[in-house]
Amino acid sequence: MSPLLGRVSRGTAMTALLLVGALMMPGSAEVSENAGNAGHGSARAGQAVASQKYGWQPSLFDFSWEYGEALTDKPSRGTKRKGKWLDVSTGSGRAARHNGGMMIESSYGVVTPRDVSPDFKDGDHGTTSVTLKGNPQTYGRWEVRFTTWTQSSDGDPYDVRFDLVPEGTSPDCRARSIKVAQVTATSNSVDIGAYSPSGDKSWTRTVSGVPIGARANEHAFAVEVAKDHITWFIDGKPVGTTKDKAAVPGVPLTIRLSLIGNGNNEMRHTYALFDWMRGFPIDHGQHPKNGASLNTGTQHFSC
Repeated sequence: MSPLLGRVSRGTAMTALLLVGALMMPGSAEVSENAGNAGHGSARAGQAVASQKYGWQPSLFDFSWEYGEALTDKPSRGTKRKGKWLDVSTGSGRAARHNGGMMIESSYGVVTPRDVSPDFKDGDHGTTSVTLKGNPQTYGRWEVRFTTWTQSSDGDPYDVRFDLVPEGTSPDCRARSIKVAQVTATSNSVDIGAYSPSGDKSWTRTVSGVPIGARANEHAFAVEVAKDHITWFIDGKPVGTTKDKAAVPGVPLTIRLSLIGNGNNEMRHTYALFDWMRGFPIDHGQHPKNGASLNTGTQHFSC
């Protein structure tokens, strides 16, 4: 097939996709076929999940994406089946359900060096975030399983971040937040942390030796937020704990998932695939407090 015909075929598929999406609820369109099949199962055998290991069930909400739900649909399971996902992008990224998960893709279309979009002129750029609206809790547990990978080698890869933020927070605000996990496809490490605008304080740690950057490298990232501590988990293992009450936001929190670019700079074509997102109450199961200590410091976020 010629390059021109290939572009036409992809454009035709995109047009058909948008027409189908127009007949469905907002947010229900599938992500680019460039993503291929999800391949979720390859990293699951023997993988621990904090919510199961420490007896946090039943879940308040469980977005598992098994029945073709739209981003605006309520969770398929849980004792508090409320909420919907709202996406915002400052550039070329888009979010949609994909093959039993929810995906953020840095742009839709042909992936080539210096991928140029007719709409944005400068290819993969900007930040795209998806926030859960309508199901917050002040204290509790949250767990998300996801992976990220790139398809081109031109430009820097995006960061992928799983945050807890106060309900109603603007997409770019981090002054009061909990960074459950931040990863990059080219680095085998995970950043965790918490931020408070009171005194501009931060609590942070980098966890090394965590394989990232392939569809097979899914991990379950979780956090427990209690009145007297915050504990972070990777695949069921506590990897960080702070007992500094100043780190605990003390306000209703919700999940925000982001593909983070660098302004309008051209970035590497990147996928972030979120297999499921779950929330649990704080009042039953175990409360691990044995994660490694975090480093205290300052933060300079404006909001």
